Amino acid sequence: MPINSTSSWSIVLALAALLLISGCNPGDNNSAPLSSSPETEQQDLSVSHSASTNASKSNHSHETSAQDNDLNAHGDNRNHQTPKLTNANLAPRQTTSNNKQKLDASEVPTIEEIQDSVIDSLDTGDLDRAWESIRLASRIDRENFDTRYLRARVLAERNRFAEAVKQLDQLASEDPNILLPVLGQTAEWLTYDGRWKTAEDRFRQLIDLAPEIGIAHRKLSELLIRQGKRIEACNYFAQLCKVGNIEEVELRQLLRIAAAFPGTESADEQAPIGPLGQALLQYAEGNLQDALMIIQNQKATSPELDALTGRILAITGDEEQLANWIRRSTQQDSSLSSFWFAKGVHAQNNEDHVRAIDCLCRSILIDPTDADAYQRLSESLMADQQIESSKLAATRATQLTETHAIGQQFTANQAREPAQITKLCELLRQLHRPYESLAWQAIGLVYNQQALGLSNQELASQLGAINQQRAELIRTGEKWPKESFILCGAKTSPRK
Repeated sequence: MPINSTSSWSIVLALAALLLISGCNPGDNNSAPLSSSPETEQQDLSVSHSASTNASKSNHSHETSAQDNDLNAHGDNRNHQTPKLTNANLAPRQTTSNNKQKLDASEVPTIEEIQDSVIDSLDTGDLDRAWESIRLASRIDRENFDTRYLRARVLAERNRFAEAVKQLDQLASEDPNILLPVLGQTAEWLTYDGRWKTAEDRFRQLIDLAPEIGIAHRKLSELLIRQGKRIEACNYFAQLCKVGNIEEVELRQLLRIAAAFPGTESADEQAPIGPLGQALLQYAEGNLQDALMIIQNQKATSPELDALTGRILAITGDEEQLANWIRRSTQQDSSLSSFWFAKGVHAQNNEDHVRAIDCLCRSILIDPTDADAYQRLSESLMADQQIESSKLAATRATQLTETHAIGQQFTANQAREPAQITKLCELLRQLHRPYESLAWQAIGLVYNQQALGLSNQELASQLGAINQQRAELIRTGEKWPKESFILCGAKTSPRK
């Protein structure tokens, strides 16, 4: 199935060109960091929308290569569109090569014409013509920078990702000023190649070098979500929300961190990958036994799969299997909310409410959107005579359940009724999540501009006011929400 690329790393190539002009080298640890501002982030958001490209429409043909026999070695090898190289975003290198062949100028077009032919062929999906053109360009001047870049693009379009990545890595080693876009592009290719951990590492390196490039946070978050690493992904989404550079689908992920809303996942390039991603998809759709089956069919487990197993056993009420899970679980200080949720439910089932409160509070601190954990916490707090905290936790569970219901409606329906947006924003304010509330306000205005009777000028004015509120929250530096609020004032210290 074709892959629609949601970003163009050629845009980042333009940033790299600016670095080159200013004398700043992203590959040099001593170079000054790039500046960051909300305006830059908002500009990057608009770029991410406008830079989407269409996927190749033709099937890949296979030249004689040992690689062609291993195209599916890593899974998820699908057609995709790579960013376009033009003289506007990357100036051609003038190179002199001993490999340049002496050909009759009347018979052979210029190398620039051949490169343009490659780009045109990639745009139309004619990969056979693109391959023949790039081979001709390589014969004329194998060391030409643009030719080597285009060769990497063609190789990637033919699913020869390992060779494409190697080609771009070599270019970046020769010119560190293009390291940023090379990290981004190769990370995407590694994702298509099924080498997800390596792709993660490259996205993280890109974020370390240029944290203000919102697209890097976004692509890493998407990869983490697909793998089922939702807590870490949502931490990145929260950062995007704070700077005002977040899309609605990402905001919906923040409403329910433990799992996506049913119907969210699609069969395209955003589909879940790996056992954890697949198991969480079944969990989100309510197919708990199918999720367990996926986990049990793995030769080796992981902390994330183990924690999800515990959560499912706790929810299904299989106390015997949950007790077995508790005995064999070796994690002592897990950073996974599902692990502590399962431990808390087991303690609650055994009337050990002090232990249950401790475990459930740990779970909630990791995932404060878990309505089930708050409901369980309320029950154990009541049993432990923490009456006021129990009432607060029960209210919190109700509030979160309401946000989930609205998020589910938005997932299933394209409409964004003003009343729904208003209710969601108020709930998020009550939950001390002002950045999300402001982001949903902005989305509501854009969706309902006509229904609200807003002119373009009035819309811009109201969006500007929202942005000012967000900037003021950032200026005050206050952490939202506070830990004491998240825990509803519950006492978690063991008592003698």
